[in-house]
Amino acid sequence: MFLLAGTGSEVLVVVAFVISYAICQNSLAGVQGAWFSELFATKTRTAGASLAYQISAVVSGFTPMIATALYGQFGWTGPALLFSGYGVLGLVAALLTRETWGPQQKEQVAALERATTGKEEAVV
Repeated sequence: MFLLAGTGSEVLVVVAFVISYAICQNSLAGVQGAWFSELFATKTRTAGASLAYQISAVVSGFTPMIATALYGQFGWTGPALLFSGYGVLGLVAALLTRETWGPQQKEQVAALERATTGKEEAVV
């Protein structure tokens, strides 16, 4: 993105932003609801997800200032490394998040499917 934006070509700058928002941002936003819900127990889910989201918003609010300072000091590689670091942090968090889908949930889904199938057969 930084290489395309640094060309000065209006078309390439627009392409860089379209790709970054359409692919990168939307791939994150699509899974946030389910992922945040799984991070917390039922009793603390709303408060925990909201608190985590708001703290991340406060911290990320400084990103433009930091990216600008890095750009002034190191050129485009400074912000590129910053965002790469954010990406690595997100990857580590995703890999360390425990899976909450277990045998109990699978059995509940199977029971619901059996109940639904039985009702459909009765209607037909």
